[in-house]
Amino acid sequence: MLQCFISHCSDDLESIVMPLDNLLSKHFSKDKFRFFCSSTSSNPLMPGTNVGFELKRMINESVCMIAIVTDSYLRSPISLTELSSKWFIGNNKGIIPLVYSFEGEKYLSQDFISDIVFLKAIDPSRARFNAELMMNCLIENGFEPLNKSSFLDALIDFFKNYSQEPSKRPYIGSGEVYRNINSFCEQKGIKQISYGVVNSNVVKEKLSGRKEIILAMTTGSSFIDTYSKEFLQKQIANGTNIYMIIPNKNSDFCRDVAFIESNDNYLDNLERLTLEFVMVVRKLKFLIEEAKAIATDKTTIGHIFICAAYTLLRQTVCIGKNENGDCWGWITTTMPPSRAAGSTPTIVFEGNINYSESSLGKTVYKYVSEMIEVAHKRDGMIDLETNPDFISFESDEIIDIGERKEIEKEWKEKYRIASDYMKKRKHLEKYALIEIAAQHPLNGDQPGEEFKKRLDFGFRLFQELSKAGCIVKIYVPGSKHMFKGTIDTLSLSEAGQNYLRSLGLADDCIFGDKENIEYMGTNGVYNSCDECFVSASLFKDNGFGQLHCVCAPNQALRKQLFYLNFKVIPLIHTVPNQSMFHQFTDELFDSIPTVLYRYPNWSIPECPLFHKSRSERKPQ
Repeated sequence: MLQCFISHCSDDLESIVMPLDNLLSKHFSKDKFRFFCSSTSSNPLMPGTNVGFELKRMINESVCMIAIVTDSYLRSPISLTELSSKWFIGNNKGIIPLVYSFEGEKYLSQDFISDIVFLKAIDPSRARFNAELMMNCLIENGFEPLNKSSFLDALIDFFKNYSQEPSKRPYIGSGEVYRNINSFCEQKGIKQISYGVVNSNVVKEKLSGRKEIILAMTTGSSFIDTYSKEFLQKQIANGTNIYMIIPNKNSDFCRDVAFIESNDNYLDNLERLTLEFVMVVRKLKFLIEEAKAIATDKTTIGHIFICAAYTLLRQTVCIGKNENGDCWGWITTTMPPSRAAGSTPTIVFEGNINYSESSLGKTVYKYVSEMIEVAHKRDGMIDLETNPDFISFESDEIIDIGERKEIEKEWKEKYRIASDYMKKRKHLEKYALIEIAAQHPLNGDQPGEEFKKRLDFGFRLFQELSKAGCIVKIYVPGSKHMFKGTIDTLSLSEAGQNYLRSLGLADDCIFGDKENIEYMGTNGVYNSCDECFVSASLFKDNGFGQLHCVCAPNQALRKQLFYLNFKVIPLIHTVPNQSMFHQFTDELFDSIPTVLYRYPNWSIPECPLFHKSRSERKPQ
């Protein structure tokens, strides 16, 4: 009679061992095969038996071993001894480990024992694979089931429906102090204390299907990058609400964090945090669209709420909760200059916020709930579904005097660099480039009044410079625009070029759509910064020594700043008009401070103004 030894921990008797023992007894001939399990009634150790001797005898007489590896198993010296003894014999084919814990996977992945193939029974989605592998292993060891098909079906059900219970065993060798700590953790629902981030597979398993997921983070950039590929959009599509609690990118908190993390590169670090905030908001908006695309029921899609964090405590929190109060999550007690993703203490917890007054889960949930409530009361809570154009909670105005001085130094340095560059181009002054700032909307296929006046001025400047002996080219920027839902028939460049041709300017003297595409690609030219970027690039790449910019009076300073950021200094020519698109107060209090203190380059996707101008002006 062939014998198989079932190595197990008695703590797992009801949750796994007995169901498996009953299954094997039912599907194998009792006359040919025996499955020895010391804890079940079918194969009990009799009173007075020398347990150690009897177990050794049974292991030696068994051709194979099924090891039920759980957290309790790993804390049982006898269980580990049973597995080790079989492994030392060298018959790895005869060992069939069913692994029900992540710690078990780590244990069997160690170098000294990694030659044993194990079944990841912790994952119910692998039920069929695990069932087929276990049946094949038993057959290889001579154990032929009565009916392969029904045995396979029974194994699939077994792997789908049975899992380990939380272990209450102390770790091997732990003393009274550890047992006290372990008891405290059990009482509070603390499942893990470690350094660094929580395993992403565990996060997905534990947060999947929750009614709500609440995240309190500095920017949440790393978390969103990790879980926005497939996981979060599926949860939203299935009705999960996500609350993202993050400080405003312009807050004292972000400036303090930037300084503490890297006081030598404070402004660079602040810019990093600011861009992370912008990118997170963009990705969250994208998640909503992806969720809508994959949702089977559009009426039950979850929402994403962005909540302003008004507390200055830097502590990363992630918690998922079901309607019945069951929750799972972690807190990372981040201590700057360390970051949450690095070596900072992480506490994983689990429990029910309705029943356990002293649980850590209840405490954390109350904490993030209060943060959401404060955000709601202070109008710092945004539903991205109903506010898709959200960019930031507050204006971009900077009030920190120290930061103003630092930024002032940066702009003075930019001016110095641009001045030096223009001096080096002085020998090329014979070659002049004129940028005529475009203006939307068009009047049919013709430039509007303000745009036409600039084109007239630019043409006269072209004639003056040509008469002075210069070789002159004009760049008319602007892709095809949309204004208040109406799409122009031509691009601004083409309309401007056509008008200049009507004045007698030759085609080879004009840059336009071709250059828009060359330098901006499919992103197009949709704001003043785009115009300056293409103009500065043409100036540098084509051997020009003079750069002229024709624009509206209210545009002049912002255009100058954009050009400075691209390391060139143009000669600015302003053309007034009774009715102008660019308002003086908007430029003074909004656009210019934004360029000076926040976003000097609006032509890169990392800048929210890049997307704002395209969402308003680029035809879909």
